[in-house]
Amino acid sequence: MYLVLNNRRHVMTFVKHFDDLIRVAVVQPPGMPRLLHRLRSEIT
Repeated sequence: MYLVLNNRRHVMTFVKHFDDLIRVAVVQPPGMPRLLHRLRSEIT
């Protein structure tokens, strides 16, 4: 599946939505390795 964004407005809307998702995330990107290690230890 591909996503084609062919004008500036669509690209900026997509980028803003992605940025908003990152800002409201419970775990920020730098914290992901720690979370994944913790989750892995819970299932083993």
